[in-house]
Amino acid sequence: MLLQDKIAVVTGGAAGLGKAIVQEYLNQGAVVVAVDISAAKLEQLKEETAAGERLFTVTGDVSSKADNESLLDYVYETFGRLDILVNNAGISDGMLPVAEVLDEEWEKVIAINLTGPFLLCRGAVKRMLEREQTGSIINIASASGVGGGRAGAAYVSSKFGLVGLTKNIAYMYGPKNIRCNAICPGYVDTGISGLNVHSSAYGIERVSQGTKLIRAGVPQEIADLAVYLASDKSSLVNGVEILADAGKGAY
Repeated sequence: MLLQDKIAVVTGGAAGLGKAIVQEYLNQGAVVVAVDISAAKLEQLKEETAAGERLFTVTGDVSSKADNESLLDYVYETFGRLDILVNNAGISDGMLPVAEVLDEEWEKVIAINLTGPFLLCRGAVKRMLEREQTGSIINIASASGVGGGRAGAAYVSSKFGLVGLTKNIAYMYGPKNIRCNAICPGYVDTGISGLNVHSSAYGIERVSQGTKLIRAGVPQEIADLAVYLASDKSSLVNGVEILADAGKGAY
């Protein structure tokens, strides 16, 4: 029980990596607030989860400042603190190179993948500082946040930005015992990965060139890493981006 009685918020918590993280946090003893834009998927999550008494759900759009503030108000009014924040919610971009990216596509990807985590980090850190609390923030970035060829221009830019935000928070607030780290998954078998690979012929060509000898990950492997980073076992780990891609990044 590495997270016994910890209060955790996981965005995009009703599917894919987020769902796996929610379930593993519950397994490790945490109280989890799962946030998702889909109320139906959150209801399904509650039905499937054995530790339902420690699972709370909030429907919200992470790109909305109002929704994020409402979420944090709910957490602090209900539990009095926040120990773990996992910014997992995200969308793909269809592997579009810069010449093909429309304004609205760019703005949507940046809003959800970067502005949303920024808003939640800002609100959470302010509340932690006011109450002199420690905390662990985990941003689910991507291998696309450390290399340029694994996704389209908007997605890559958003994830590079998220890694930068992670490092800045870690440096600025490490002395206050607020840690911030990023997990950078490679290809993991989730819905967002499938969308990214199959949305364009260009995407299929480029991704297949880079992944021929690399196995896909599974959500549980990322969840296990998220448990470690949220726990006291990783107390010395701050401001790092951990590449979880079965070794592709070593090539």
